[in-house]
Amino acid sequence: MKRLSALAAAAMLLAGCAPQWVNPQLTDPEKAKGRLSSDVAYCRQLENMTQGRLDAQERISFDPTAVGQMSNYYHNYMADKTREDVFGRCMQGRGWRHP
Repeated sequence: MKRLSALAAAAMLLAGCAPQWVNPQLTDPEKAKGRLSSDVAYCRQLENMTQGRLDAQERISFDPTAVGQMSNYYHNYMADKTREDVFGRCMQGRGWRHP
């Protein structure tokens, strides 16, 4: 019983983490599904063109001080946030919204 309740709790937690997009202009679910996949691919491509991905060497700080670590954390946070913003604006521009 414990295992089942833990599994159910994990499923609900993971389901809440996935971003969901809806387009009020599209009423046909199959058409919306196809359009969503093509718009996500387009927006990811745009995101990669405008904001380069950080490789592992750029994400790691070799400065062991607290200031160096905090600076590295902030740099990674801002790079990821900028990428998320570019993707979100692209999706919204194509008619998608978060429910």
